This record gives sequence, C-alpha cells and structure tokens, in this order.
Amino acid sequence: MIGSTTKKVLNGLRKKGYDVYLVGGCVRDLILKKTPKDFDIITSAELKEVTRTFSWSEIVGKRFPVCHVHMDDTIVEVSSFDTTKCKAGMEFSHHIEAPSGCGKKDHLRWMNCLNRDFTINGLMLDPYARIAYDYFGGIEDIRKAKVRTVIPAETSFQEDCARILRAIRIAARLGFSISKETAHFIKNLSSSVLSLDKGRLLMEMNYMLAFGSGEASLRLLWKFGLLDILLPFQAAYFAQHGFQRRDRRTNMLLSLFSNLDKLLAPNRPCHNSLWVGILALHKALSDRPRNPLAVAAFSLAVHNGGNLLEAVSMAGMINKPHDVRFPELLDPSGLDAEALEAEILDLAESVRGTILQMTNEYFVSQAMADYPQAPRSNLPKFTPGFTYENTVNTLLTSLVNSVSFANHNNFTFPASSDVIYGLFQCRSDLTNDRCSHCLSHAVTHLGNLYFISCDGVLQLDNCFVNQLYVSPKAKKGKIDVTNVVHLSIGTFNVFIPITLYVKVYNMFDCVRRSTVKKFLSKQHRKIDYQSLALGNLQEVRHVFARIVFDTVYPLCPNQNQSLRSNCISQGG
Repeated sequence: MIGSTTKKVLNGLRKKGYDVYLVGGCVRDLILKKTPKDFDIITSAELKEVTRTFSWSEIVGKRFPVCHVHMDDTIVEVSSFDTTKCKAGMEFSHHIEAPSGCGKKDHLRWMNCLNRDFTINGLMLDPYARIAYDYFGGIEDIRKAKVRTVIPAETSFQEDCARILRAIRIAARLGFSISKETAHFIKNLSSSVLSLDKGRLLMEMNYMLAFGSGEASLRLLWKFGLLDILLPFQAAYFAQHGFQRRDRRTNMLLSLFSNLDKLLAPNRPCHNSLWVGILALHKALSDRPRNPLAVAAFSLAVHNGGNLLEAVSMAGMINKPHDVRFPELLDPSGLDAEALEAEILDLAESVRGTILQMTNEYFVSQAMADYPQAPRSNLPKFTPGFTYENTVNTLLTSLVNSVSFANHNNFTFPASSDVIYGLFQCRSDLTNDRCSHCLSHAVTHLGNLYFISCDGVLQLDNCFVNQLYVSPKAKKGKIDVTNVVHLSIGTFNVFIPITLYVKVYNMFDCVRRSTVKKFLSKQHRKIDYQSLALGNLQEVRHVFARIVFDTVYPLCPNQNQSLRSNCISQGG
C-alpha cells in the first residue's frame, strides 16, 4: 500500500546507506489498512544530503525544517534525525525519561516519536525489516480506537494549540473516541485556537470538511464547543434548533455534509469553495425556509450555468416527496414556471448575500449578539486617544479595501464615486485637508457614512469629521474619537479570505435574471477528482448540485437513480 513515489525516495536514500523509516499518520493508516493521505519519511541523512540525492527538492521551514522532494507530480516530505537532535536540546515543560537500555538508534527513534502529537501518530515503520517501533502505546490505542496525546494533554495543547483541531480531525476521520484527559483539555483550552493565524485555521477546517469526514467533524466541533468559535453561524443554528452537544439526531446541515462525505475520501478531496458554498446555501435556507422544489431547481440552475428555463423545466420532472424532517424546507405549494424562476433568483441573491455575511466579522458578531454561548472578543477596538494619523489611516484603509473589493464584485457601495476617488487620492497624504473635505462631503450627502470591511463597521458623524478638519499643529496631537461609533468589530476569527470569498461567489454568480455571459455545464455524471480538488468551476458546481438535490429529495437505498441522473447529467 506504500505509494510508488514514496518507494522511490525510500530506495534512493537506502542505496546511499542511510536508515529510512515511515513515520506518523501514514503508519497508523497502514496498520488500519486504510489508504494514507500522504507518506512522511524520516532518515539518518542530513537534509542537505537529501537535496543532493534528489535534484528536485528543497528545504522548507525554519523552526522545524523538512525537505520536500518533488517527484511524479507529488511531494514527499522527508525529515531528518539530525533535526530531532536539535529539538532534543530545546527545553520542554514535560519530563519523560527514555526507556532503560535504550541504544543510540533507539533513543533517536524514541526522541522523534516523543515530539509527535498523539500516540497513534507516534509510530515508526522500517518498511524493509517490516518492524513497527512503538514507544508510547500507539498500537494499543489503535486497537482501542482512541485518540490520546503523547505527553500530558494540557502541556501538549499549550505547546501547540493546533493539536486541538488535529485531535478532532483524526477522531472524525477514523471514527475514534478521544481519551478522557485529552477531551477534558480540548474543552478547557478550545479558545486558544483563536491564536492561530487565519490561514492555518482555514487549512485545518479544510482537512476536516473536504476529505470525507465533514459530518463527523461538525458533530465533534459542536460537542467540544469549537464550532461556536470557528463557525458561529452554524453553532447558532444548532443551538436555536435545540441540538444537544452529544445529540445523535441529524439536521439538514449534517445531511448536506453526509452526502458530501459519500463522494469524497482522504485521497479524493474537494476544493474548499465547495464546502463554503454548502455552508452559505444552508444558512440562507435556515434564515428563510424555502419551497423544496425551488431549492432543487436552484441547484440545477447552478449546475447548468444559470440556464433558468432549463432548470425550471427539469424541476418539473420531480414527482416524489421531499425530506420532511428539515424545517428549512417548507411544505410544497404549487408554483408555476414564472413563480419558480422568481424563487430561484431570490434564493440566489440570498446565498450571495450570505457569503458576504460569513466573511465579514461585523455581520458575524451582529448576528451572534443574542447567542449567549458566544465567546467574547479578544480583538482590538477603537478607543479615545488614537492619533489623527492612526485613526484616519485605519478608516481609509478599511474603506479603500472595501471599495476595491466591492467594485471587483459589482457591488453597490454607499458613497458617490467622487468621494471614493478623493479618499483614494488623499490616502497617501494623511495631513492633506482634502482628506477631511472628502469625509465631510460624504457625511453631508449620506448622513452617516459606514465603513464596511473585514475589519468591522465604523460610523462617522459630522462631529468627528469636523475634528479631523483642524490645523496641522493640532493634527500632531491626540484627538477625541468618541464620536466614532464602533459597532462590534468582530467577536470571532473569520478565517475565510477574500480570494476564497470571490471563488465561492463565482459559483452562484451565473444564476441571475439577465446573464450576458454564457457558462458551460458539466456534460456527464462522473466526478473528475483532480479538477474538483483544484476548484474547477464546472466540477464544483456539478458536485454541489448533486449534494443539494440528494439532500432535498433523498433516494431510498433500492430506488432507481434515473431521476437524479436525468436532472443532473442532462443539464447543459
């Protein structure tokens, strides 16, 4: 089950006389007879020697360097025992002694496994001698189907809070339970994940939701209180519908991800735009339940690139009951073609608006204001005493970013073009009176000017603008900014970046009343997983439509699939 590319790297190093082992999660998966997502190698060679052995390779990382070997369109990660020796010199807050009678090689292997996150990942395999080295009870924990930290859980999570999310991901993917001690500190230290940068949070969430274990991941995130922090809209949905932390029932959100999981696997992931799009659609339906026929027709319109007439026509072929368990789906009522088309367009507009809400900290915090379980913000707020330049620079940066983003996506923005142009011009010179003039002009014509961006929402009034319009000498001092009304700058770490927002927005942008640009739809049902992982728009739309259709109108196990096949594969 070891990949051919991995074997080439192992053989290349072994031929030069170096010890080589497989290490980490791939060993666990091989023991479980599962296909590893990837293979990690550790060797007695120094990393520089690895780069000399393989021409297409590079050393990455400063704190814990590894070598990426590029071969056969894949990357094999190779670490060195030499790096482990460096780690051995670091101070750790835990004190675990090496086994007695430990030889030099055994000590190196033990030291490397000690630095792993969980016992089931702290395994090392000699693929030639076919010996698995287990110093911390990892094989026994595999037998017990349990996730347990190598060192005490509190210390482990304090050293690296990302391990909290990895514990959830591994337990969800393997169907393992989490040990009592590990579970206790996941709950107690859950808020520490907010210290991770947004890119890392997105990566960890993608590992959970895009590799075939989305439903289980959402259940565990909810169980341990992490959903409240990472996906607060979805946490609010669970709470508002009386979903208990250990609830075994299902709901529409879980059913959507259950149907997504059926199409994915660790070696067949989807692009993150797909699961973000599913979250956006579900939130739109949760906010305003819809006719199930309209939801199915909307998915068909997304699939066929916005051809509303065709989507309405295909929806007319549906002659079976919808899933009545979900309050997001209303009792079906008779809709003629014109009314159904209007419903499709209205839902599309709602979904596009929801995407904006999900990616903006202001909207997230406003929507969660009445959610008592919501964690408190640790983000900075505007306070009196900001210098003139800092205050104006923050306002202008927010506005400029928002205007640029809005223009790119054909949004309307509450300011006239000459005001926006003026703000762009004066941004480079904060002491320019034109800055205050532009702000004053905006407030005069608009009453209250709101700056909407990923940094939150600020409201200006004339009092503040007048204070900006002061002499250069006064501008060097501090000014009173109490008239800047800060409307909850964001309680949560919104980790969906603008680039991903645009990608998801484009998924649904084809569903409009008058689409000038013609989109092509996928012409067959077979999923191209390489295209799906890369975010190919046709492939993502195709899989999205299948998931939504199967959730709204689920097929019985023995039921003929001709209806879904006709609706999805004939679109376009």
